[in-house]
Amino acid sequence: MESQKLITEYLDYLENERGVSRYTLKDYDYYLRRFLNFLAEEKLINLNKISHETIERYKQSLTGEFKNSTQNYFLIALRNFVLFLNIHKSFSPINYMDITLVKHPKAKVSTLSKETLEKLLAAPDQSNPSGLRDKTIIELISRTGLKISETTSLNRSSLDYARGVIEVKSKKSRFIDIPEGLVDILSAYLKSRKDSFEPLFIRMKGEVEAENHGEKMRLSDRSVERMFKKYAQVLGIKDDITPKLLRHSFAKDLLDQGEQLVTVQKALGHINKASTKVYQRA
Repeated sequence: MESQKLITEYLDYLENERGVSRYTLKDYDYYLRRFLNFLAEEKLINLNKISHETIERYKQSLTGEFKNSTQNYFLIALRNFVLFLNIHKSFSPINYMDITLVKHPKAKVSTLSKETLEKLLAAPDQSNPSGLRDKTIIELISRTGLKISETTSLNRSSLDYARGVIEVKSKKSRFIDIPEGLVDILSAYLKSRKDSFEPLFIRMKGEVEAENHGEKMRLSDRSVERMFKKYAQVLGIKDDITPKLLRHSFAKDLLDQGEQLVTVQKALGHINKASTKVYQRA
């Protein structure tokens, strides 16, 4: 059967049987057309003629054009297409499991030295609300390991001083303990504010927009990233200092202190324990 017709049937299957979005269909059409172009260069018109060697040459062709993660998008699309052929079209020259993905080199987990962290914590000017906010954010992330998105999504109501916990809403909501001393820091920051907006961390510049409990005043992830970069420049630190770096340092410190892996996993909100294990090798 003509290769293009098989791809069209596969895309129809994805749309009608699997209910995938039009964006995914567009991507898969692009990825599979790239494979058809490769087959044309190889003068292979019939899919029944492809072999393991064909797939390896195709992977090599991708290596010259795309980075590893992008190569895998093409290979995943091809593997799923071949799976469709294996099951629905009795296509057997190769098995979909034989189409392997490109392995990513393990990224090294960077951490922040205690000396640099102390300098960062001392950098904000706490004589004004903006500085107090920045100081509170740095303290919070460094002592809880929250993601930047989790930090900016916090509300006043997220704080439960009576129970001594913070409700963190992410993919899977969880409660984390408020570290000793952080209550005073949070209280000082909130007392410095003259508003009753619900977001815990708000922007201090620009037009005041009080609608929807001040939701439009909520500090953005990008603003927090810029804030960290600003203090790094003030301190003359050339290396990047990011919220993620503080999160990594938090996890690494807990494990170095002998904390159980499952406890650190829960604190970080990881669903998969493997995501937490990387800090054991840091």
